[in-house]
Amino acid sequence: MKVKGTGIITTRTFVKEKFPEKYQQWLNTLPNETKNIFSGVVDLTKWYDAYKCYTVPINKIAELFYNNNNIEGALELGRFSADYALGGIYKVFLIIASPAHLMKKASKIISTYYNPSEVLVAKTNEKEVTMQLLKFSEINPLIEYRIAGWCQRALELAKCKNVNYKITQSTINSREIKTEIIFNWS
Repeated sequence: MKVKGTGIITTRTFVKEKFPEKYQQWLNTLPNETKNIFSGVVDLTKWYDAYKCYTVPINKIAELFYNNNNIEGALELGRFSADYALGGIYKVFLIIASPAHLMKKASKIISTYYNPSEVLVAKTNEKEVTMQLLKFSEINPLIEYRIAGWCQRALELAKCKNVNYKITQSTINSREIKTEIIFNWS
């Protein structure tokens, strides 16, 4: 599986902004190939190996900054990524779009960052959205929780209150790759 360079930029920016005094330490813990990518010029449109450029760096973030709690590290990185991506001119869209419409747009955005992937909003109602992550050939809990954190924060930015999520289905085997996340709010 591959990820777009923009995900690498947000991961690097996350560590630089949240843990500036430990950025170099984090960078030095990465394997040489990954370290070279993160310390070089990242092409925003290029595809990079998901394991080397997502899984390994998130594991190191969890190890150094979240007491080895990979899920918390992935969630916080996802939340930061939403703030990073949805700032500026997108703030107006967050105010005027319904949460269901926002999540439909988010599903299209998310699917452009992972290859192969398909992201669908399977069900919506006034206070709940069910999102399905399909065709992610190497999905793992770190990617699932990064996406959950991104969507949770996007809904918060759209003025939804008490946003919760639950990963209700995570099927990863040779015949089916599917994750289902239900988001709800008050």
